[in-house]
Amino acid sequence: MKVLLFGEFTKNVIKKTFPLALYEEKKLCDYCVSYNANGKAFALYKVGAIISGYLIELTEDQIWVLDQWKEIFSIQRIKNDDFYLYVSDCHSNDEPNICVGEETVIDFFNRMSKSNSLKHADIHLLIPGYINNISLISGKKQVIGEYLNSQIKHANNEEFADEFVKDNERFVISNCVLKYKDEDIHQQASIVAMVHNETKLCVVDIYIPYISISSHSLLSHYCENVLQIMIDNRSVYLDEYLGELSISLFGSKRSLVFCYDNITDEQLLNLLANEENPMGAINGKHFIDIIHNNLAQYDTASVYASETTMVEVTKNRPIEIFDRINSQALEIFFVEMLLLQDAAVSRLNVMAKKEVVEERKNPIRKNSKEVIDELLYEMSYAVNFADYKQFYFPTVRVSAEKIAKAFGIDYITNKYEQNKTILERMIIGHNSTVKEKENSIKNNLLIIITLFSAIKTINEIINLFTKSAYSAISFWFSLAATFFGVIIYIVVNNISKKKLTKKSNKNSNCIRSRKDK
Repeated sequence: MKVLLFGEFTKNVIKKTFPLALYEEKKLCDYCVSYNANGKAFALYKVGAIISGYLIELTEDQIWVLDQWKEIFSIQRIKNDDFYLYVSDCHSNDEPNICVGEETVIDFFNRMSKSNSLKHADIHLLIPGYINNISLISGKKQVIGEYLNSQIKHANNEEFADEFVKDNERFVISNCVLKYKDEDIHQQASIVAMVHNETKLCVVDIYIPYISISSHSLLSHYCENVLQIMIDNRSVYLDEYLGELSISLFGSKRSLVFCYDNITDEQLLNLLANEENPMGAINGKHFIDIIHNNLAQYDTASVYASETTMVEVTKNRPIEIFDRINSQALEIFFVEMLLLQDAAVSRLNVMAKKEVVEERKNPIRKNSKEVIDELLYEMSYAVNFADYKQFYFPTVRVSAEKIAKAFGIDYITNKYEQNKTILERMIIGHNSTVKEKENSIKNNLLIIITLFSAIKTINEIINLFTKSAYSAISFWFSLAATFFGVIIYIVVNNISKKKLTKKSNKNSNCIRSRKDK
């Protein structure tokens, strides 16, 4: 592949970075040279201007590293006649460039020539959650992020039948630079998001093509929640930044690795375990079984998944980033569906646990039917996301089911069902207690009403037989007789209860003694 290099690529730099490559001097009319904040040159169209550079023949591996150096999110490689040319992404120029350090082109190429975990890989860090304010993530433009969103949306429409799932929007949030705390390691990335309109559940994707740092190290820091991003001239932890965007995290963070290298079992194991420097070789049966369980339905790739990471090892490596996005879009789409399900059920689980606590504190705080109906209403969303039968093609259905099981989504679903069952039982028990108390109050009211009726009746009977001769004292006599009757009723009732209790205890003791024998 022929590429026109200029700017920071002087003849001396070209000799050191591509010592065996053939090149010749070349002039390009109607273009001028411009630089981004990191001193990387790109071409701008300008009538009458001339760029003096070098037309060089490079291999696909060399082009891959060159794309990494040129920060592909802001400087695009396009075809110009019979050679490639790096130009500006006009959308990215609307925002300030992020300076990511002072590494020279020679130092960068020397670093990339060494073993760097995976040489050829694209990574997606996927974070499920719930968004409270969509306006905080809307309005940004960026060519690669927009193309990624459009291709996933296309896969959504082509592969899934349910309009419920298709009711979503996609946003480019920002470009950023990933870094580790107290370490001078940088990696450019694009932050995009999918938001489901009806539920406001979302999946944020930190998209890293042409990864130039250690993939194992990145996943290790991501898993440890110590990954930082540089954005708006400041460094902030990833979770804190999502909080600033009004995104609440629900479910588990996952990662999706598209690897275009032949990797060893040890490298694959460490990727799936999110470990950069494990304490020893992993030989646990759980992970060994994973790398011997290829989830792919076709022979074009091998797919493996742990609870945190899915790795797809692809035989062919498209050099063009847009071609790779095309092939990745379907996998990203159905992983997003799994993460929406994870977020929906995790949010439900939080709600169910909260209701259990509230039910213990105040069992009659509101209608118990409303509590369960609300949870069942929310559960219907999770069921819709989990309906893999709505994928058009059976191969995709099988893949989704297998990856969902590998991600451990069944576990969080079972936890919700357990909490919901506990809550239902508590509500039934509390409703029974409330009814007993209400019946007791009603019985006491009836006794009081009966008491007053009895006094009146006895008084009328005495006055009838005495022809009201003793009307002055008949009321008091009637009152005394009624209370005497009530006392006898209470005594007899208590004696009956004590006899029943003794009989019950006796039966229990008999049962225990039989068990002991």
